[in-house]
This record gives sequence, C-alpha cells and structure tokens, in this order.
Amino acid sequence: MYHDIFCICSNAWDYVRGIIASDVEHDIMRCEEMITLIDDDELQMENSVDNYPSMVTENDYGKCLIATSDIEEGIAVAKFDGTWLKYKKDDMKPIPDEVPADDINHFLIIDEKNLVIPNTSARYINHSCDPNCKINDDMEVVTMRPVKQGEELTISYNVIDKKWIDATWDSRWDFICACNSPICQGVINKYVCRDGDKWVQVGKIMQNKEACVILSSE
Repeated sequence: MYHDIFCICSNAWDYVRGIIASDVEHDIMRCEEMITLIDDDELQMENSVDNYPSMVTENDYGKCLIATSDIEEGIAVAKFDGTWLKYKKDDMKPIPDEVPADDINHFLIIDEKNLVIPNTSARYINHSCDPNCKINDDMEVVTMRPVKQGEELTISYNVIDKKWIDATWDSRWDFICACNSPICQGVINKYVCRDGDKWVQVGKIMQNKEACVILSSE
C-alpha cells in the first residue's frame, strides 16, 4: 500500500518543484490534501478487501487469525490475494527466486504453475494438524466445522492429496508444531496425507542450508 502512495507523492512533489514561486505555498497545501485523500482511499480499499468475520491478532508465538463471531460450517473467513507469480518452465524449485526472503513462509502454492504472496489477513492464518478451515477454489478460507468467537482459525500447511507425487517440500518451511491436536505431527518437515491413523509422506524433500526450525503458533 505505502509503495504506491510513495510513487504518487514523488510525482506530486516533482510537480511542486516546477510551479511558479508565488504559488508554491498554495500548491503544496493542495498536494498535501491530495496525499491525505490517497492515503484514506488506500486504507478504505484495504479494509474492504478483508470484509470477513475474522481479524488479525497476536498469540504467544506471533500473529494469528481469529473469528470475530460464532461461525457456522462452510463460511468464508478470509481470502488469499496479493502478488501473483508463475513458476518458470522446468524450474523444479518449490520456492522461486522471485519470492522475497520475508515471504518464504507466507506464500501459497496454487498449483504447479501459480503461487500468490498474500497481502490480505489470510497471510497470518496458522497451521494445525487438525484445522478448522480449508481453502476453496476461489482462494477463500472456509470453515470446515462451527467456530466460536475468538477461536483461532487454522488450515493445514502440508497435507496434500497422495496423487501429488511430484510435490517438493523445501526444508526452509520446517517448523515445530504446537497445535496440541491428538493427531499432531510434531515436526512439520514434509508433505503428508492421512492413511488410516498414520501420516504418510507424499512427494520429495529439498534440503536447504538456509533452513531453520521455527515454532508454529497453532
């Protein structure tokens, strides 16, 4: 949001430098008013994008997404949207070079060709081995069971269909899970599927020397 505002402000001040000296003060005031309007519009746009019964807050481990009211099953509570990128042809790396370091643990893989770096509240939804939400085809986070007001909203980061045998997990995504579910995996360090009462690995693992283990907030 602020990047766009900065670009517009820079152009506005370039214009101010070129105006007649006697009108400088008047035009600077107009420019500042314009900047304020731009900022207000951007804030309104940001708020309207996340028009869902959820909000970002903090728990013991960092930011998280919680329900702002009691929610029934099948209700959209957030949406993944932001910067969309495409995987390059024949690029086997699960994390493209174009993904900034700060976004390595936040972007969502859509399919074998596309990914999105979210700038919506969905960016802060945490993992659980027994999540209460899933992602639908419209990239919305949808409840899978009733959720109480104030309850944390969660999805699974690493559970995929067993047919995705070519999926590759990057070790930079590894973390210790703290969901405390009866079926908690303990350490999230690979893609898995559920086979009866067991977690079974799906796909491959790419070890990365920059990997570090972090604590999940759910």
